[in-house]
Amino acid sequence: VFYQDRTSNIADITDGTSNTIAIVETNGLTEPWTAPVDLDIRTKSDMINDPSQLGVSSDHPGGANALFVDGSIHFLPDTLSPMELEGMLTRGGGETVSPMY
Repeated sequence: VFYQDRTSNIADITDGTSNTIAIVETNGLTEPWTAPVDLDIRTKSDMINDPSQLGVSSDHPGGANALFVDGSIHFLPDTLSPMELEGMLTRGGGETVSPMY
């Protein structure tokens, strides 16, 4: 949703605000949660709660929480496929994402 070199507005989120993740839990960062640190979707793990690589993760068993652009918060199960997770992390990729939460 966010880009360092330009601003975003609701019209840019063509996948829909209820289908697009704005903020995710990321376990293992050393920065405070309030720090303006982005998870790089190009290098993140494709799995939720992957113990071997930084990505969408938490101390909760079975998944992690995510804030969607519409303001809703959902628990994403670690059974979510990499394709579904990637679809939720892009704002205009045209992916069809079925709610898994």
